[in-house]
Amino acid sequence: MRISYVGETGWELYIPTESAVHAYEALFSTASESQIDLKNAGYYSIDSLRTEKGFRAWGHDIDTDVTPLEAGLSFMVDWSKDFIGKKALLK
Repeated sequence: MRISYVGETGWELYIPTESAVHAYEALFSTASESQIDLKNAGYYSIDSLRTEKGFRAWGHDIDTDVTPLEAGLSFMVDWSKDFIGKKALLK
């Protein structure tokens, strides 16, 4: 898929579990010398990069106890519509 959770243009690969080792080896067997250091950055780098971009993760940064206003997501609220909790948020 041509998406990225880290805020930059990138690719996310969705492959069957049984193909993961083969896909990893195939991708990084062709890595250039400058890319070798990047190949083992791992999942924690994704979390670090998305945090740096201000992207929230459900259950980590936000949950049912955090309002969109507290999370800095007020720009995502459609104030022209009625929704559960709208009166509380307006207060």
